[in-house]
Amino acid sequence: MRKRLPEQIQPSGSFAKIHEACQKRSLINNKIHLRYEITGLEEYELCFELVKNGYVSFFSFMDHTPPEDLLHGEKFEKFCIRKRLSHEQAIREITERMQRPKITKQQMLNLINFLKENHIPVASHDDRTASVVAENHSMGITMAEFPISEEAAQKATELGMDRVGGAANVLRGGSNLGNINVQDSVSKGLINILCSDYYPPALLHSIFILYRNNILPLHESARLTSLNPARAALIDHTKGSIETGKDADLILVDYKTNKPVIEKTIVGGNISGEYSLKPAKIYEYYN
Repeated sequence: MRKRLPEQIQPSGSFAKIHEACQKRSLINNKIHLRYEITGLEEYELCFELVKNGYVSFFSFMDHTPPEDLLHGEKFEKFCIRKRLSHEQAIREITERMQRPKITKQQMLNLINFLKENHIPVASHDDRTASVVAENHSMGITMAEFPISEEAAQKATELGMDRVGGAANVLRGGSNLGNINVQDSVSKGLINILCSDYYPPALLHSIFILYRNNILPLHESARLTSLNPARAALIDHTKGSIETGKDADLILVDYKTNKPVIEKTIVGGNISGEYSLKPAKIYEYYN
């Protein structure tokens, strides 16, 4: 039996502290996005507790179980290099991960229904095939977070789901894992939301890259990082667009040098940040 952690480092206690900190005055309007790995059998009940306590604003189901084809060929070799493992070590790790038990479909459905009852948006993650997307949609999932293949993104589009791609993928011109190219997917209408994917500056740069490459008009490109995600997160009544009654959260961007530079940040109608370094000087510094 697993030993219980001391009370001060219980997951629920950590969430309580994070949630409390998010409610205080800070530079960012933080919300908690809970990403749940479906092999986490011992954490299943904790998800209900965290939602019940009001800590969670967004939820993703993740399944990082390796696919069968990872055990051979080019994908296997790349896995060994990326993880710095010998072939024997890699086979052991992949096999162990493939054998991990998962929550049942009924458990997943019960949790999805609970999340919907509490008005929490629900996403899937790394969908590989159209059939996986269709199954997730049938259970009430409304968003495909990082669809791996064009087939999966196309199915999610047909079903009216939101499709999230990484802004970092746009910035670097493709996936570092050989998955879909987000610029191409946006041009085909298969991605309608961009997230930072661990590199926040990519959000602003991706807007202007899509505009500069004639993939989208500027206002439509900006919508991928503003109104569309606000709608998906169910916060578009106060966020996501410039409308009467919504929060006046804005950024003023200088684009004279073809490199977007934030000049002013406006939160709640008040200037909260301002750059003193002129865009021309920044351009000269980086060139």
